[in-house]
Amino acid sequence: MDAASLILGILPLVAGAIKGYGVLKKKSDIFRHYSRELKRIQKSLNVERDVFLCETETMVLAAIDDYSLVGCMIEDPDHPQWRSTTVEESFKEVLGRSYDEYYDTIKSISQAIQEIQTELDCFDASERHVAEKQKEVFQRLRDRFKASWKQPTLEGSLASLTRCNGSLQRLGKQARKIQEMLAKKTVTDGPKKQLPRNYEDFELVRRASKAVYLALSNAWSSQNGGRQPPKSHQHDVRFFLNTTVIGSMSMELLVACSSNAAREANAPNNHPISQPLRLEIKSEVIQRVDFVPQSHSNPISAIIEEGQPKQRKVRFQDDDTHRMGKESPPATRAQQDAFDKSHIPNLLDRDLCSFLHQTASRTGKSACTECVGYLDSWSDETFRHSIYDVVPSAFDLASVVSIQQLLDSYSAERCVRMVDQLKLALSLVAAVLKFHSTPWLAQYVTLRNVSLFHTSQDFEEWLPTLHFDTTFVDNRPQTLTEEQEAVGKASQGNTTDTMARVIENAKFDHGIRNMTLWCLGVILLQVGHWSRIAEPDDVRAVRQLSWEPTDFGEDYEELTRRVLECDFGFGGDLSQVKLQRAVYERVYLELASMIDKVDIPRY
Repeated sequence: MDAASLILGILPLVAGAIKGYGVLKKKSDIFRHYSRELKRIQKSLNVERDVFLCETETMVLAAIDDYSLVGCMIEDPDHPQWRSTTVEESFKEVLGRSYDEYYDTIKSISQAIQEIQTELDCFDASERHVAEKQKEVFQRLRDRFKASWKQPTLEGSLASLTRCNGSLQRLGKQARKIQEMLAKKTVTDGPKKQLPRNYEDFELVRRASKAVYLALSNAWSSQNGGRQPPKSHQHDVRFFLNTTVIGSMSMELLVACSSNAAREANAPNNHPISQPLRLEIKSEVIQRVDFVPQSHSNPISAIIEEGQPKQRKVRFQDDDTHRMGKESPPATRAQQDAFDKSHIPNLLDRDLCSFLHQTASRTGKSACTECVGYLDSWSDETFRHSIYDVVPSAFDLASVVSIQQLLDSYSAERCVRMVDQLKLALSLVAAVLKFHSTPWLAQYVTLRNVSLFHTSQDFEEWLPTLHFDTTFVDNRPQTLTEEQEAVGKASQGNTTDTMARVIENAKFDHGIRNMTLWCLGVILLQVGHWSRIAEPDDVRAVRQLSWEPTDFGEDYEELTRRVLECDFGFGGDLSQVKLQRAVYERVYLELASMIDKVDIPRY
């Protein structure tokens, strides 16, 4: 095998053979009426084509285990996955020691296809006169066709094709059998690779952050103890991405309340009228099934729980009569006792904004280490969200800068070190792994959806302030799907398509396998070039730019393309653990490794 072949790999040859079979099918369909011999050859060619496509589909499935993707590849020999280095590596791993022989067999098939094409080229459609039917052309040129066509040569090439297909089937069957045996041995003999602790934390962050969203939605859309707030109120929440998990999940939020009148009066600044409050919220799962919680009107929870098996769930209340005679499991009893003794209020039964502002006015700017209240949320599991440290925010909302504005206004050479660019990219990858499939992060996300605070002249001090900005509107609680679609539509401008239709069009028209990862890839691409793409929805332009060099080198460029095309070998559904793990290992950890190589401490 020559050096060029080693670089190109086997997949481009397979795609070329599929394309060649397609050309043969079209030509043989034209010639089949001219003689019985040609009709017999046409049938044989169709059989060999079907054998080849079935074998190819089986082998590619063994390599990437994504039936819908493989189907698209078989139908389209120009599909970008035929040039994927990741799929090539998986294909090579499946074939093992049979790789070279399989490669040579594919090459022989391509040669046989070319020989048959040459034989059938003796009749050219360019010989047709205007308005002349093909059958009439054949009658007129019959003698020339008979003189130029060599049936033994054609049949010999067809026999070679049959032998090669047989060899291909035999090699593929042996390789797949070996892989099955190795897989069984791996399951029984070896433990799985252990990932760093924060990989496990990402799953808890995702569940807890979704539960926090539900709790806030419930608090701001409920009756609030009979004190319904004005319909014109809205609540702006800035959710910081720098979460921590030590026993429970800890997160920070900025919350500001405003009304229509206040927003109109403050329109030039486009900021909420109330001073934002900084909250620390600690969330943990409560394992109690003592009683069913009292009913509160919560459309979001109702939609989530619809169609799921009914479970006994809990809502802790301050009324001691509900706890008489009840025993808590040992794992949560100490925590529950602490709540009971300190009479910490359940904020679901209060006007949340008024309570938070009253608490902040009492504590001033000093941090409070005690829990001031809690919210519970119920969906697949029960979470308790304990609120600490309610203080006026030290951040000025006028200093908010979106990542898009950052790229437009700040030069990478003058303001941002290369290592800080990589840290920004790492934070954005972590955000997707933490918050995908939650209301905080839309499937269609752009540079406008992530912001930070311009806190100093040192960009490194900005990074911990990365956050999402979300608005909660009273008396109009949105379902999770509606919220995500609303964010997606806003990101794309005024469009009437639903998010589902947009994603479907992106998949079938442009080959985008996962919208969230595609958007992450577009963001990583812009961070790598430190330049905003004028038309981020121009798929062709994005793919072209992904092949242009960056200051970070080929590893970053390949990583970005892998994210864009969801090229991990585990399908396109980010809710699947295998794909999440692959993104963590092959994107997050690789970026972390790049940072370790270039991060030089400053003294």
